Amino acid sequence: MTSTPVSRSVAAGYFAPAWLPPGGYGNALYASAWAPVADLPADITGAVLDLLAAAHIPAYAAKAPRSVRPVLPAGRVPGSTWRLWVASSSYARAEHVLMTCLPGLLPPQEPSFFPVPVRRSRRRRH
Repeated sequence: MTSTPVSRSVAAGYFAPAWLPPGGYGNALYASAWAPVADLPADITGAVLDLLAAAHIPAYAAKAPRSVRPVLPAGRVPGSTWRLWVASSSYARAEHVLMTCLPGLLPPQEPSFFPVPVRRSRRRRH
């Protein structure tokens, strides 16, 4: 038996309440209340919705309403950003899934543009 990918439903009628932004799509699971949990790059949004569906967490994604300005090295152009909404009752589980799975979905990070200073420990003399 082969598994089929999770189908995404277009935001319509019963699925997307009025307070969710239009033009997005979800993982076909229903919730009565939603909360934004993360802003994601457009290229991994579908994979994240599939992961949340596999964990039985209702999720919905739509293009971020305002431009997000990430700090990037010179010459690097930010891509499209989508806001991820999850069922309010499953917020903590959704955070756990995202923290566990996102590092594997994101491309490897370049060296930090702004290096973090290292504080040297000082020994006290008594």
